[in-house]
Amino acid sequence: MKKLYATFVLPAENGCNLSCSFCAIAQRREATKPSLSSGDYVHFLIDALVNLQVHRVSIQGYEPLLPETWPLTRQLLKLASAFLCETSLVTNGVHLAENVAELARCVDSITVSLDSAQASIHDRLRGKVGAHASAVAGIRTAGNVFGGDALNVNSVLLPSKANNLSGMPKLLK
Repeated sequence: MKKLYATFVLPAENGCNLSCSFCAIAQRREATKPSLSSGDYVHFLIDALVNLQVHRVSIQGYEPLLPETWPLTRQLLKLASAFLCETSLVTNGVHLAENVAELARCVDSITVSLDSAQASIHDRLRGKVGAHASAVAGIRTAGNVFGGDALNVNSVLLPSKANNLSGMPKLLK
């Protein structure tokens, strides 16, 4: 049997803390009015872990580290870890620094979205002043805990905006 990967997009009744114009989850309005309870997510994951050979569990968008989604995020990651699954998290990084210590106990890899080395560009693309500073602080904190192999940075390269990524290698180094 092939390795299975379970990916969860967690609901956030108030939406994401950022407003990225290119966010597919927001465009499809997938997680604004949750029809599943936290218990539904947990029961589904338990059923999958018990009955299938789940290799990796990934938690992502809206934003899994929002105060309202963090309890469910943590519960799902800890559950997957208990079944010896690889775990991963995709975040915009705004709440990363404050959760790194606990994430170190239940996640194998973290991907942070960062769209420019320049705060003004990133903040404009993400719709919130200060998002860049918070994400960079989260990356630095996570880098000290997770190291290079478990910490990834993802950038959205928009058409005709190649200069947005100018300076990223220097920043990430």
